[in-house]
Amino acid sequence: MRLPAPGRQFAVAWRAAWLLGGLGLIAVVVLQATRSGLTLAALQVANPVLLLLALLPALVAPVAHAWRWKRMLLVLGQTLPLRSALGATVAATVASYAVPGYAWAPVKGLVARQAYGVGLMRSAPTLVIEQALDAAMFVVGAGFGFVLAPGLVGGWSLRPPLAALGIAVLGVIALAALVVTRRRRPPRFSVLRSSGYQLLRSQALYPWLAGLSLLRWIADLAAFWLVAAALGLRLELGRLLVLANLPALLGMVSPVPGGLGIREGSVLAAGSMLGLSPGTLALVALLHRTVLLAGLPLALVVSSLVSRSRP
Repeated sequence: MRLPAPGRQFAVAWRAAWLLGGLGLIAVVVLQATRSGLTLAALQVANPVLLLLALLPALVAPVAHAWRWKRMLLVLGQTLPLRSALGATVAATVASYAVPGYAWAPVKGLVARQAYGVGLMRSAPTLVIEQALDAAMFVVGAGFGFVLAPGLVGGWSLRPPLAALGIAVLGVIALAALVVTRRRRPPRFSVLRSSGYQLLRSQALYPWLAGLSLLRWIADLAAFWLVAAALGLRLELGRLLVLANLPALLGMVSPVPGGLGIREGSVLAAGSMLGLSPGTLALVALLHRTVLLAGLPLALVVSSLVSRSRP
């Protein structure tokens, strides 16, 4: 039996450490959500109508994601039905909970190649653009949150809970790890150049990218607001933008599969520093993740029903 190389051992240990860290943060969030009687009471009186309504934007988000990808593939001469694009998108999203970091993106390309015959090298630039657009929306959204609420930064507690401080530190480490990883493993721009230039030269594609990225971002924002409102937490726009975008960005760049624990822990940390109830925030973060996951199969079911109803 051949032992793995030291570099591979280090990579496996690094990923395992991040996964354990993410699971640890999930445990912190769950404990925070269950330790308070008020939190459990909030769950018991949660508005079921608002929770069900949150499934609607959770359904729209993967559809907008798939539709955006379909439009990019069309520019590259790859025709893919929306239902097929949605299937590959959902499969890649589910796979993100089993693979570290950005590995879900190649999974999406592989699914498209094996199931729908889309060339992997042709689709690779679209996957890179997707990540860049999503990250940009999170950054802009969080930035607008601080602009719309000028007193938000000053309202942060100078004595955040120890768990919240640890979560914030992990978020900074995640960003640093991303930078180091990207420097050690530069992308193969020579492989992506021709298709990338083709996408960039297609000015007719830009309105589609902007509109569908905005639609997906609004859907994510609406799902978070509806879940919070269902639990009795009314968020003004500035706080909503910060709480919905910063944790999503940290979860996206962290090497933890699916950003598991990083996203929820960041919601708890940021909200606690903003003076919001940590117990209710923990519950909001957990239910928000649940709603987003429930929206994936729901989108497939609705897509299947719509396709069958057509003549």
